[in-house]
Amino acid sequence: MNVFGYGPWAYPDIMGVLLGRVPTHQDGILENFEIGIVANNTLPGAFPSNGHNLLGVIYTDINENDLKVLNTYHDSFFEFMDGVAMIPRQKSEKLFGACWIIPQRHTDIMAPTIWNDEAFKRNTHARFLIACRDFRREVVSRGLRSPFEFTM
Repeated sequence: MNVFGYGPWAYPDIMGVLLGRVPTHQDGILENFEIGIVANNTLPGAFPSNGHNLLGVIYTDINENDLKVLNTYHDSFFEFMDGVAMIPRQKSEKLFGACWIIPQRHTDIMAPTIWNDEAFKRNTHARFLIACRDFRREVVSRGLRSPFEFTM
């Protein structure tokens, strides 16, 4: 399955720490979406916005187990949206897949701040990697044979 990653999820090393592997990926664009910041947080969120394109990464080999991990990590604040159009930056053909977005019910708490990739790399990337590592360890410590045995 194709999954679009934006913000911290556009970093293959972060996805690799969380999933235990670095998925196959390529730079891409998510059509008709833009990114904002959840108020009083550094958490980015994508939301529909006609005529805007969001830069990120298309992961092209996300399997069912990966989706369980990602759904659990994103929790109920985000909404899993399938069937979104993505364009690989090296090609003009559209791909379709999924991403996690800010649902309409939460768009009122989006701050008027745009995502700053350079600031994330400089100030937050290392902490985010640690948070993903700790999340993965916590799941394993629950006595599960693997981090993919969630009950959804």
